[in-house]
Amino acid sequence: MLKLYVVRHGQSESNVAGVYSGWGRFLLTEKGFADAAGAGALLKDIPFEQVYSSDQERAVQTCQTALPGVSFEQTPLLREVNVGSISGITPARAEELYGEAHRQRIAVRDFSDYGGETTTMQYDRAVQFMKTFEQGNVNGNVAVFCHEGTVKCMLRYVLQAEIAWSRFYADNGSVAIFSWNGEAWKLEAWNLVK
Repeated sequence: MLKLYVVRHGQSESNVAGVYSGWGRFLLTEKGFADAAGAGALLKDIPFEQVYSSDQERAVQTCQTALPGVSFEQTPLLREVNVGSISGITPARAEELYGEAHRQRIAVRDFSDYGGETTTMQYDRAVQFMKTFEQGNVNGNVAVFCHEGTVKCMLRYVLQAEIAWSRFYADNGSVAIFSWNGEAWKLEAWNLVK
């Protein structure tokens, strides 16, 4: 049996500023480090076979704070959706610049007109990551540090269903648990916080 403990990064500078983050370089805030420590408290007694992190700094900082001294692998498969040129600007400013077209893009989470990705592209990356476990016969516990959009893509894959993006919130520093029994995925827990 495989269990993935998937952690959303702690509060970031972009969360506080209320701006689109995507692949932009945003670091954890003081509260973000506390969020990461809270995730670490939830994970402290779990022996991990492997640990992975998005290669974006806010996820790496969360990993290093939650599991200090642990060896981990960084991968771009776990990145947040790429929002392209609107990274670092507020939704209100994007609406001023692009009007109704922006509202339509956000409704379907399609950032390709800004040089970014669609949600389908992010989903495909998350699925590629999860399929490595399906094909690799990995057992035990694996910690994964990533982003809210990535966690939701994983949830969608586990449930094998479309999900209303705004209906499933993942707090900063929260833990979701997905298990793989060799045949199917199961949602064990969602949005655990300390």
